[in-house]
Amino acid sequence: MPVGAPAFDHYRIQVDDNADFSSPVIDQNVAGITNSSTTPAAPLAANTKFYWRVSAYNGSGQYSSWSLSRSFRSAIAPPTLSSPGNGTSTANKKPVFDWNDPTGATGYTLQISKNNTFTSLVGTYN
Repeated sequence: MPVGAPAFDHYRIQVDDNADFSSPVIDQNVAGITNSSTTPAAPLAANTKFYWRVSAYNGSGQYSSWSLSRSFRSAIAPPTLSSPGNGTSTANKKPVFDWNDPTGATGYTLQISKNNTFTSLVGTYN
């Protein structure tokens, strides 16, 4: 670094569901060169494609160009099980399995096991 050059100060991260970053859901400063990662304060929307990019700032307020942007998709929320209830007994050998439909789900896989670790599967159904 040249003598008298301003030292690194912080990063700025943006996360948006638009590739043009016109309405970022995250636009935050991340302090310190050793803090080259961050976790959102609030959960991101489920089953959504997001784009993210980073810029570096020095102590004089000068900044780099944005990094190339990257994208990722947040996970689909898991279904909430409705019936049969947890720990219930039934004489019905063909019980009805019911759950909520999370937004964005297009199919389901149902696994039935003899134990709660699912190491002894009775069946897998798509």
